[in-house]
Amino acid sequence: MSTSNLMERDVLREPQVIGLLGRGSEYGKASTFIDKVFAGREIRKILFVHPPDVSKNSFNFEVGKRGGFYNFPPYGLGVLARKVADAGIEARITGLHNYILKKCRECRDSGEFDFDKLWKTKLHADIFEFQPDLIAVTCLFTMTYEPFKDVCREIKKARSSCSDNIGTIPVAIGGVHVTQYIDTVLDDLPEVEFAFLNEAEVALTRFVGIVNGDPIERIAQAAINAPSDRLFFRESAKPAASDINVIPAFDLMDVSDYARNGRVGSFTWTREPDTLFASVLSNRGCRAACTFCNVRNFNGVGVRQRSIESVIEELVMLKEVYGIGHITWLDDDLLFDEKRSIRLYNEMVRKNLNLTWDAMNGVIAASCKDEVIAAAAESGCLAVNIGVESGNGEVQKQIKKPGNSRRFLKAAEVFKKYDSINARLFLMLGFPGETHRMIADTITLSLEMNLDWHSITILQPWMTTPIYEAMVEQGLLEKRLEKLEGRYSAGPFGQQRSVEFGAPLLVQEFRSCFSPENLDKVPSKDKLLDIWFFTNYYLNFHRLFMETRKHKMEQQLRNLENICTIVAPGNGFAIYFRALLQSRLFNRVDSDVVADLDNVFRNSSFWPKVFEGLDLSLDHVRNNSFPGTSSAKAELGLEHITPGWFRGEGKTAEW
Repeated sequence: MSTSNLMERDVLREPQVIGLLGRGSEYGKASTFIDKVFAGREIRKILFVHPPDVSKNSFNFEVGKRGGFYNFPPYGLGVLARKVADAGIEARITGLHNYILKKCRECRDSGEFDFDKLWKTKLHADIFEFQPDLIAVTCLFTMTYEPFKDVCREIKKARSSCSDNIGTIPVAIGGVHVTQYIDTVLDDLPEVEFAFLNEAEVALTRFVGIVNGDPIERIAQAAINAPSDRLFFRESAKPAASDINVIPAFDLMDVSDYARNGRVGSFTWTREPDTLFASVLSNRGCRAACTFCNVRNFNGVGVRQRSIESVIEELVMLKEVYGIGHITWLDDDLLFDEKRSIRLYNEMVRKNLNLTWDAMNGVIAASCKDEVIAAAAESGCLAVNIGVESGNGEVQKQIKKPGNSRRFLKAAEVFKKYDSINARLFLMLGFPGETHRMIADTITLSLEMNLDWHSITILQPWMTTPIYEAMVEQGLLEKRLEKLEGRYSAGPFGQQRSVEFGAPLLVQEFRSCFSPENLDKVPSKDKLLDIWFFTNYYLNFHRLFMETRKHKMEQQLRNLENICTIVAPGNGFAIYFRALLQSRLFNRVDSDVVADLDNVFRNSSFWPKVFEGLDLSLDHVRNNSFPGTSSAKAELGLEHITPGWFRGEGKTAEW
């Protein structure tokens, strides 16, 4: 396979439906194992467990104390709990991550806080009190895999130490990570008896029926982890559109408590500090087939939509019963049906919900049309992410983006009409064969779009996605590389933190990437991290020198205050540009902001050198005297490069 078609390979398929013929022995083995595990007991109670999102070694008390960790309500477990409850099964949800964060905020200092003791005590107490017949544990992200394993293993200890009337409690697992890495997960956790793949509410409900007397042939999307014979039943039990009109069991998770103990989404700064946030899913799946994405691998092809009535009922409940003021949509393709989206937003207005919302997971630019965004803004939209990834036409085709640079530019023009919306781009660097010139296309497209912020990552392909399989085949990845390197962000686990502890980066080396002799070279992995760091600076911070719109400066100031106080205190760029915006808006710089940057310079060898290379100075902040500066395009020497969307039209003139 050539590099040119490296990212085009499509290895994703709908779950294969295997005929019942020839499966008799597998069904017999599965039935025997289930009978042995449950020993004639029926399933009447299921305990759903949301593990801590971080391990003891990764947990930072100060981050938890200031509410800096993400803390999403376990929406999927809420759906599963509601579905089994509708089938007559009693359910309970144990939210260990929220419990840990809540206890952290209650403790006066880290000496009072014992991470492992807290969650283990909570887990054992809930098992003993509820006496479940099955415990179901979720693992959504690769980053949460280690604590997930810890929880599964701790459940085994609880099984042998609880009173006799509970007996042995079978364990089932599921979630995106479990689905993606099922063999490795079951190898790591031989004590886990059952796993469910993909969207599991139908499969789990069927399994409960099987344990309680239904035919074994109804088993689907499941793995039986018998000691001597691992069995897979991959027949599809994907929920149909009619199955997804379900409101999660919010009453079992105390949904309003999550926003008090951490961040529900990336846009908590858009509302007042006491606003309660929650997440909602209005449809499942995505129309796109991006080769780096695992949505199709988990949800299947296409988009299934909940009815507008079901979504509105959920929003009303969250508002009136739980006091929620802001919604983070979990949809991967929120605007898939533009007419439906407009009807939904109009109904939110008609119902006078007075909710605000964001689209954290991203929207597709093709649907960002004036009438859609107008309805979104009126219904309370405060922020969106737009999936762009690359500004280079060749890369866009190779990764099967459902859009091109011209379409992205049109979407940007629409969002500029609605400046109450903080519009951001998802960008990605490090695609196979991507040269400095191609990266320059992404930078120049972003500068031309001139939206509010950019979430920039370096490609870390999921296993079983087309781009992963193709890269392994080409020798660009080690086979079965299963550990991701961390989020590319300024947060507590972001790669920027690791960059800050290294040698200072030289902006001159970054700029040299775009000199004529280097434009068509592919950067090394180490060089990509430098490119990511300075691209983040120029697209997110440096552009604020040129910002003159009062509303946007106020918006960006709230964003930077959130970074400085909650997400990443000590980030030199955030502190400096927070001071710049205070100066522009109020003609002053707060003394605590000056003190923060003073402290960074005293305790870091990294930031002073980086500032010097970028012509930034601590004295600018101390003296409330900031320089004028040239555009990022000129700073980077990109003016000699014709942007990709011009080259594609045969134009070579400077832009």
